[in-house]
Amino acid sequence: MLSKITMPGAGQTVDRLRIIKWHKREGDEVERGSVLASLETDKATLEIESFARGTLLKICVAEGEYADIGDVIAYIGEQGDLNGLKESETPAQADDYTPIMPSGNDNAASQSHETGIATNDSRSVVKISPAAKKAARDAGVSPEMIALMLKTDMVKKRDVLESMPHPGSESIPVSPMRRAIAARMLESVSSIPAFNIEIDANLSAMKSLREIMRSKGVDIAYHDILAKCASLSVKNHPLIGAQYSPNEIVLRRNIDIGIAVSLENGLLAPVIRNVADKSITEIAYEASVLIEKARSGNIIESEMGGASLTISNLGMFPIARFSALINPPESCILAVGGSKKTPYIKDGILLERETISITGTFDHRFIDGAYGAAFMTNLMEFIENPALMLF
Repeated sequence: MLSKITMPGAGQTVDRLRIIKWHKREGDEVERGSVLASLETDKATLEIESFARGTLLKICVAEGEYADIGDVIAYIGEQGDLNGLKESETPAQADDYTPIMPSGNDNAASQSHETGIATNDSRSVVKISPAAKKAARDAGVSPEMIALMLKTDMVKKRDVLESMPHPGSESIPVSPMRRAIAARMLESVSSIPAFNIEIDANLSAMKSLREIMRSKGVDIAYHDILAKCASLSVKNHPLIGAQYSPNEIVLRRNIDIGIAVSLENGLLAPVIRNVADKSITEIAYEASVLIEKARSGNIIESEMGGASLTISNLGMFPIARFSALINPPESCILAVGGSKKTPYIKDGILLERETISITGTFDHRFIDGAYGAAFMTNLMEFIENPALMLF
């Protein structure tokens, strides 16, 4: 019996994946549970296992190529089974125009394929011709991004060709991770009216706490302490960790903090759960494990997403301050810049202290300026007086 192997789903932010490696070749015998191929997702690598037993008759998507979720990528069966396969069943054939979604979740994308109606938001479904789809695959470009750039609801082959690099330029394939980041950031700037509040917090007490912990054999980073401080400030200002929808504001019971991790080809934000209820030692251990898993590509879905807020730290660079984009559906992100020496006068004497800049970006749909300011003020109190975290 001929079996189709299709491209599996890989979360709500991805509708197209790239095959990194085929572990089986055409003509190889395959058992149920055999690993057929490795995929590149927006977070890590994913292995496809065979649900059928037989011979790998045909590979439809080569290594390094992309395929949409649900596309046939291989056939498994007995020798001769492919002879009865209708031409219309091959992946090269498609409807006159295949609908695609510029952004949104898997359910919305699935419904758009079936009905031609966008269910994710008020935008129309974008359609792509078979010729344009093939040209986009061959060029390694995203038809969704072309549709967004050209502001069109129908992508043709000419649109794809015109978007390709001109002679003398260099083309870099867009990875699933980068596609997911692009979609998420586009959603952020187009749907969230954001505002920023900056503070300069005295780093002395937090620096001393870090040195004491390290002298006791506990290796902690500044983001570990900041995560604890931020969680307690969210506890005092619960709207900061809430999520907005047109009909309700959802307050979260747990306070989970995301830590942005820079990777060679993108950015991930693993999440430490229930931070307010954990010691800094526990937070430091969990953060180190999650960061290592993110960098090695072994992070799993349950360790991502659902944060109350995210901390993005660029303090290791000579960056005075910066602002970051909110990661939907979160409503706040903290951007941590580098430390600097700040002069001040005490008892008529000119002194110097080390400060750290933190910029909070907030969703103005339900977080007002005064509330954001109160949160940032409370955050600065915890940073400058870590003993307050004991109460």
